[in-house]
Amino acid sequence: SDSLLTAKESEIASLWTALTGQPVHRSDSNFFETGGHSLLAMKFIANVRENYAVQLPLRCLSTENLSQIAARLDGSFEATVAVAASKAKSKRSDGYIESKQRRIFYQIHEPFEQESKGAVLIVPPLAHESMRLHRELFLLAESLAAAGLTAMRFDLSATGHSAMNTDELKFNDWLEDVRDAAMFLCKTSNHSTIDFVGVRGAALLMKQPENVVDQNFRMGQLVLWDPVFSGEQHIRELSGLTTKVLRDLDRFRWRINARSTQEIMGQVYAADFLKNLSASDFADARTYTPGAGQHIVSSQAFSASGLKPMVVVGGESINIDWQIHQTAGSIDWHSAVTVDTPIVANDSIKIIQGLLT
Repeated sequence: SDSLLTAKESEIASLWTALTGQPVHRSDSNFFETGGHSLLAMKFIANVRENYAVQLPLRCLSTENLSQIAARLDGSFEATVAVAASKAKSKRSDGYIESKQRRIFYQIHEPFEQESKGAVLIVPPLAHESMRLHRELFLLAESLAAAGLTAMRFDLSATGHSAMNTDELKFNDWLEDVRDAAMFLCKTSNHSTIDFVGVRGAALLMKQPENVVDQNFRMGQLVLWDPVFSGEQHIRELSGLTTKVLRDLDRFRWRINARSTQEIMGQVYAADFLKNLSASDFADARTYTPGAGQHIVSSQAFSASGLKPMVVVGGESINIDWQIHQTAGSIDWHSAVTVDTPIVANDSIKIIQGLLT
């Protein structure tokens, strides 16, 4: 009930309810999990600025709960963080992996006060989808660390905090990013076997594990989350979404009709990179016979041929040997309305954690 909330938490909960129409009764509630989206988040931040003279960073609404947001407003945030740290089930560190001309940002989540039982590398999606999933990938890494595993997130070259311009990016750079990140995790965690989680377009890098495995470590389980099966289709869908966003009069003062054919969600990519990404599809995966530890976690419904699930690539149905795990909720990846809104995918996180722990 509301009586379980502090006075400040109740104030913030009332503001959230006024925006989303959803009642908020728990101090560990998150804005986006209670019906918020990016436009409502901006309204809430403006309301806080006007009424509390506090400028909240937008990202805090993704990663923090009601109690932490309230603490930011009453001046007790640092103390709240200290208390949370004392109860933490994980410890985090970050930095950069220097590799050739590339500089790859990483963050490692380690078990707190217990020995690590294994290592997991989380390979992010492409374009804006990485930001939309920032909170969920953080929560996934935290849940894996709490379960005793060392989990590592990183930004592919030319994305997030990693260096390189998109117009200089080569498709092979991303394959090398995955290998370098896995090697770094292998050395820092002292585990010679690495489990992988590939998200969305990262499936195009992970479809044949031998493409990213180094002689110095072995691949354990491979989990693909809502995978993209066709690079050509993925580019087409992202390009279509880019066009819709640029013509959004709620976002811009005028419609932007002319844009580079190499632009995807505000980034201009090298023609050769797009060509290689477009040519990459899951049809290659049928030449690879995975072991029992290769999984697909998705809301998509798969048809079956015999005992093998089938995916459609370029209009052709192909059989794959991966184990399919269906999630309860679906995610709309291509809506121009929700393009800035963080994804909430509790069901997927629970399934992935269950597979790896």
